[in-house]
Amino acid sequence: MSTPTPFPGPVKAMGSAVHYPQLRAALDKALGLVQHKREVILGELPSVEEARQRLSDVRRYGVDNAGALLQQFEAQLQDGGVTVHWAADSEDAAAVLLEIAKRRQITTSVFAKSMLAEELELEHTLRATGVEVFQTDLGERVVQLAGQRPSHITAPCLHMSAAMIGQLFHDKLGIPYTEDAVQLTMAAREDLRQAFFAAGLGVTGANLGIAESGTIVLVENEGNIRMATLMPPVLVTFMGIEKVVPDLESAHTVLNLLAKNATGQRLPGYVSFLTPDWPGDGQPIERHVVMVDAGRTAIYNDGAQRSLLWCIRCGACQNVCPVYGRVGGHAYGHAYSGPIGACLAPLLSPGPDTEKLPFASSLCGACGEVCPAKIPLPRHLLHLRAAKVARRRGTPLMERLGFRIWRFFMQSLFAYKLSLFFHRLGQALVPGLVHAIAGRLGWHSRRRIPKVGKSFRALWKKGRRPQ
Repeated sequence: MSTPTPFPGPVKAMGSAVHYPQLRAALDKALGLVQHKREVILGELPSVEEARQRLSDVRRYGVDNAGALLQQFEAQLQDGGVTVHWAADSEDAAAVLLEIAKRRQITTSVFAKSMLAEELELEHTLRATGVEVFQTDLGERVVQLAGQRPSHITAPCLHMSAAMIGQLFHDKLGIPYTEDAVQLTMAAREDLRQAFFAAGLGVTGANLGIAESGTIVLVENEGNIRMATLMPPVLVTFMGIEKVVPDLESAHTVLNLLAKNATGQRLPGYVSFLTPDWPGDGQPIERHVVMVDAGRTAIYNDGAQRSLLWCIRCGACQNVCPVYGRVGGHAYGHAYSGPIGACLAPLLSPGPDTEKLPFASSLCGACGEVCPAKIPLPRHLLHLRAAKVARRRGTPLMERLGFRIWRFFMQSLFAYKLSLFFHRLGQALVPGLVHAIAGRLGWHSRRRIPKVGKSFRALWKKGRRPQ
C-alpha cells in the first residue's frame, strides 16, 4: 500500500496556496462540516441575535473598562498568592518566561493550546534556550511535529487530512502508517504521556479573566489543559489584557456562544476555572500570570479599531470566509488568519507584508454576519485598506493612474458613454489593445477583459430586452 505525502511545508503565499488541490479539499470538507453543525446548534437558541447582542455588550463593556477591571483582577490574583507580571510586548513576555525557566532549572515544558503563545512565539523562545517543549493539544501537536504554525484558531491542523497525519506520525513517532483516527489519537496520547510526567513547567493561555474573583477561564475539548495545569510544579498563564470580564455571569455569556460558533457544540468538552487560591494537584504550586499588551493598547486608543478587541477567538469568521477557504491560514503569514487575522495582523505586527492582508477579502460581509461578538469586520477591512492607500505605499503607479482614469469616466454620463464608444472601437480596430493595457496594470493574469456589447439603454430603445 502506497503512503501519501504530507504538504511539503506551510503554504506562505496567497498565490501559491490556491494551487494546492489537497489543501482546498481538506478545507472544503472541514469548514463545511463545522458550518453545518453551527447552524444546527444555533437553531436551538430562542433568539440568536439576542444572544449575540448580549455577548457584544459584555465584550464592549470589558474592553471599554479594561483599566479598572484589570486592576481588580490583579488584586484578586495577588491576594491569592499568584505572581502577576505585565508585558508591554513579546520581548517582555519572553523575558518573564525565560527568567522563571532559568531560576527553576526547567528542562521540559508542556504547552496548552494558546493563540497568544503562538502570537508571542513562546515555544521558539524556550527551545532556543534548550528547553524541550511539547504542545499538548492534539492539533497543536500535529502542526508542531510538521514544523508548521496552526492554520486555524480552533482547529490547528484543519488543513491536513488523516492520510497526511498518518504519514507524519509514521515519520516522526515511528508508528506503522494508519489513517484510523482512533489509532492516531492513541499514538499521540502515548507520545505525550511521559511529557506530562517529566514537565517542570506548564504554559497556558486564557480564554477569559474574571475580575471579581481573579479566576482564569480555560476552554478545551480534550482535557489536556487540565494535565498541563495540574501536573507541573510551575504554571505560567499568558493573558491578553483585552480578555478581562467583570464577573461570572459575563463569562457565562461568552461561554454560551463560544463553542457553538467554534465547533458547533452546545458547550466545550472541558471548561476549567482556575481560582487564585487553587492548590494544584494536592501540592503547593508556583503560579504566574503574565498580562500582555503587545499592541492592544494602541488598538484600544484607536476608536475606529477598538471593537477588534471584542474577539473571543472562536474562528467563525474563518469558517465562512471564501478567501480563507481557498488559501488556508498559513498563507496569511501570521498567528491570526482569516478576516480577524487580516484586521489584527497589520495592527499587532505592522509591516509591508501584513498591511496587504485587508485586501485578501471579497468584502462579502459573511464574517460580520456570523461574528458572535458582532464585530463589524467588513468595516475594519475597509478602514485598513483606506489607511494603506492614504499612505501611498506599495500601490504601483500604473494602478493608481488606471483608477484615476476609471474614476473620471465613472463620474460623468457623457464620459462614460464616450469610454464605451472608444472601447468598442478599439476592440474592432486593434482586438488585443484592451487586453494589453490590462496586462500593464497586472489585471489579466487571473482574468480576461470581456468584450463590450451594446448598452442596456441602446437595447431598450430598439425594443430588445437582454435575455
